[in-house]
Amino acid sequence: MAAADLTSITRPGYRLVERVYSGFRTLVYRALPGAGAECEHPTFSDLLPFRDRYAIAKTI
Repeated sequence: MAAADLTSITRPGYRLVERVYSGFRTLVYRALPGAGAECEHPTFSDLLPFRDRYAIAKTI
């Protein structure tokens, strides 16, 4: 699978700045809020799925 470039990935409300990490099954990007986006911190419940995925990936 080829790694996607910044122009092929979009997230509403965000502007992708750079690729931070590129692994076999993982891409991590640094993003900044786009024009009109609200800069709110995620809630604990928003972060739970990422914590769970990290715990699973760490054991592989």
